[in-house]
Amino acid sequence: MIQELARNSGVPCEKLNIEGYPANEILRVAEDNKVDIIVMGSIGKTGLGDFLLGGVAGKVVMKSKVPVLVVPIKDFD
Repeated sequence: MIQELARNSGVPCEKLNIEGYPANEILRVAEDNKVDIIVMGSIGKTGLGDFLLGGVAGKVVMKSKVPVLVVPIKDFD
C-alpha cells in the first residue's frame, strides 16, 4: 500500500526486509543511504507516555540525525 501511494505520487520507494532491532536498523539504513527524512507509521499501541520514553518510533525520533515524520496508522485506513 505505501509503495503504491509513493509510486502514484512520484516518490521513490524501496521495500526492504531486514532482521534486527527495528529502531537500530531503521537508523542504520537511513544513515547508510543518506536519506533526507524518515517517514514511519505509529499505531499508538503504547500511548503517548511510552511513545516519548520507548517504542520504535520514539527511539527513532530521539536518535535520528535527519527529520522523522511519524504518521498515525489510522491515516492510511
